[in-house]
Amino acid sequence: MNGPEVTIIGLLALCASAAFATPVKISERFGFDPANSTRFIQQALDSGLPEIVLDDKGMPWITEPLKGRSNQTLYFEDGVTLLALKGAYLSTGHQVLNYNCVSNIAVVGLGRRGGTIRMHKSDYLKWPYKPSEWRHAIMVWGVSGFRIENMTLAESGGDGIELYGPCRDGVIRRVTCDSNSRQGLSVCSARNLLIEDCAFVNTKGTPPEAGVDFEPDRGDHALFDVVMRNCRAEGNAGNGIEVYSGGVDARIEPFSLTVENCVCARNFNAVRVGGGLGRPKATTWPQGYVTFTNCTFLGSRDYAVRIDEKPKEAYALNFIGCTACGNGGGVEGTEVLFRSSAVPGWKPGGITFRDFTVLRDGKPRPWAKWVTTQNHEPKDLPDVKGNVRMVAADGKSPAAVEL
Repeated sequence: MNGPEVTIIGLLALCASAAFATPVKISERFGFDPANSTRFIQQALDSGLPEIVLDDKGMPWITEPLKGRSNQTLYFEDGVTLLALKGAYLSTGHQVLNYNCVSNIAVVGLGRRGGTIRMHKSDYLKWPYKPSEWRHAIMVWGVSGFRIENMTLAESGGDGIELYGPCRDGVIRRVTCDSNSRQGLSVCSARNLLIEDCAFVNTKGTPPEAGVDFEPDRGDHALFDVVMRNCRAEGNAGNGIEVYSGGVDARIEPFSLTVENCVCARNFNAVRVGGGLGRPKATTWPQGYVTFTNCTFLGSRDYAVRIDEKPKEAYALNFIGCTACGNGGGVEGTEVLFRSSAVPGWKPGGITFRDFTVLRDGKPRPWAKWVTTQNHEPKDLPDVKGNVRMVAADGKSPAAVEL
């Protein structure tokens, strides 16, 4: 048998042994301290073991900030909680789990209950803590290949999850972000990202307080091949889903963001898109598309959809087969607000509402309004296309509006 054959056989044997290796329980290999297990968890993360498990000790694992490593999956046994140590996280940039410029990582909850990371949001809003937006449950910074699945991320001093720096090839699935301070999820930069079967609820504490915020804010950031589907954004103090483009321009890669089969209920606005009021040149807008498909917008305190400063020169914005019902809509009770600045010639444009259904209580009023130096009807917007169907609460008397 020659040398290369030995090498290949050896590699196959190594892969086979790795595939059937038993994940290592952290308490058994490294230890457990009911008062503070930081050193044991960090030793496990630093060990190079491909799979480690926070095993069930009948009480939370209490920790200070932790640093994740490449090529590793951190499992939570069914119902296990990783709890932030009271009095820790004094730095404005401390997170429970920080993955910085690593690759091929996963945080996965097992069983019906999955895993939980919980912080102490109310503590971070008072002395001795300095104000901060970044005390997240999980920080993913410049990571290639990541998966966060079957987890609850609660009561952070920032986001449940933030994706920052150029991140790529990620999946966030069956995750609940509950009662976090700034956002449930912030996506500042992602290529090839799937967000699926998640809930982003009860965000309150630090503006913008959204369920999900898509907000590229550097020249090397992107929203490319990003799909969010079968998710719920509910009860957030801010908007259910926010797409803010004020921090980038046409030099970034074109947007390709699709939100499909999602429900936004009881938020401030269900969806807010735009940003960049006062941008000096229309040609600096980012390109590409942002599309909402088969989404439902319910019970917003303000509008179902608010679109700020989105001219035709910017990326295409599409609402396809969506439904709006019971939203506040300001004093007019409208479902959609277009807002633009007083810069001469700037109008909302490059926007399509196709098969957009508005369920009404029967009162005669427009489905949308455009606010600038003067108020206008949507019919004054030549670059807003599609068709809107208004249906009374009894399901009768549909009225179609062609745009």
